[in-house]
Amino acid sequence: MTSADGVNDAQEIIAGHEHVRRFLRCNQSRAGAQAALSIMEMVDDPRTNTYIFCASGEEDDASQWERYGAEGHGFAIEIGTTEADRLGVYSSEAVPLGKSDIFRFFHDTRATIDQWTTALYTVGQRAEALEARMSHWETQLEEAMKMKDIELDDEGPDWDSYLNGLLEDCSTDFVSLANSMKHDGFRAENEFRVVATAERPLGEYAFYRPSQYGIVSSVYLVAQRDDESYGGMANIPPGSTVPLLPIRRVIAGPRHSAAQVDRLRGFLDSKGYGDVRVDLSKVPIR
Repeated sequence: MTSADGVNDAQEIIAGHEHVRRFLRCNQSRAGAQAALSIMEMVDDPRTNTYIFCASGEEDDASQWERYGAEGHGFAIEIGTTEADRLGVYSSEAVPLGKSDIFRFFHDTRATIDQWTTALYTVGQRAEALEARMSHWETQLEEAMKMKDIELDDEGPDWDSYLNGLLEDCSTDFVSLANSMKHDGFRAENEFRVVATAERPLGEYAFYRPSQYGIVSSVYLVAQRDDESYGGMANIPPGSTVPLLPIRRVIAGPRHSAAQVDRLRGFLDSKGYGDVRVDLSKVPIR
């Protein structure tokens, strides 16, 4: 997952957050709007501590190969998107730092993982999504207000804690929506994304790599295990096997030969992905 300040649409996260803030300012009288706005306005640069894993709904597309697939010399990876295919990030219980140069992880840092949000490109898409979220949280919070005078379960939270939890979820929902907005000029990419937002800087627990935008920071994804998770982080006991990502298919770029497909099958098999389907692109790029 790449830091939000290292993606090709440099202003997308900032612009998305400003769009949501404007909507909330215009609807401050509605339930939950002020709480969400207050939290969003506490952050000067929403790209800080935000990491994005991007994918496209176009499986074998010439423009995707040219822009993101090493001009046809790269590979396209198909990822499962069902509830069983949830993704997380390494937690403080993961493979110990130093055991492998490639395994870095969050350390005592809660992260919220938004699973496969659809990019919103047009004014209409954004307006519809914002109104739907606002209406949803109005209903939730109005129902909560009716419970104020009802005694909650003795073993459960008190009413104030319950209400605060709802307001926190409401705020997180609007942040998630802001992170899904992109400029209309990228609409042809048909983008889907997984977004991780950490509560505080990752520091040494992120790794760094070169890109055309300079040095960018990243974090590693892992398959989520619901019985051993917290806040989107996968707790992997030291010494255990890292769960395989939900890779369904790999397509070798159109500038590869059929021989590369055989080598790719061998590589995937050596990494535990022997059941993954492997194909050669059918796009006729010269």
